[in-house]
Amino acid sequence: MHKSGFFIINLEKTRFGHKEFYLGNCWGFNSVLRKEDVVTYCLTSDMSKNEMLKHLLLTDTPVVGTI
Repeated sequence: MHKSGFFIINLEKTRFGHKEFYLGNCWGFNSVLRKEDVVTYCLTSDMSKNEMLKHLLLTDTPVVGTI
């Protein structure tokens, strides 16, 4: 998200190890964004942010789509 054109001021930044995540909420849905090289992944769901982060960390793979 650094200098990539994403407006991240309203997003919460968190880090687990070397992985950096940005968390947000819009219209009652939570989103977790993660940038890996030149690709940005976004998981959007009605799950809690903690559940979403746990899912992403357990799978250790980029996730695209909606749950």
